[in-house]
Amino acid sequence: MTRQERLDTPVDQMGRVDIRGYIKRRMREEGISQYKMADIFQTPRTNLTRALGGKVPMPLERMEKILWILDGENTPFHA
Repeated sequence: MTRQERLDTPVDQMGRVDIRGYIKRRMREEGISQYKMADIFQTPRTNLTRALGGKVPMPLERMEKILWILDGENTPFHA
């Protein structure tokens, strides 16, 4: 499925997305450690680890910022 097809898919037809798992996989693929990502956000690594593990909530804005970083783009709302 292309990016455009995903964007055109109605919400009620989408499957459940494991965004935390996707972020962890992308971090591995890009070679960015949790230590490095935590440093970017100036937060303790344990907080990031707990959020990526689903033990504490992760704000959608934080997830979006991480995905922008993983895509190699500057976020329009820097951390």
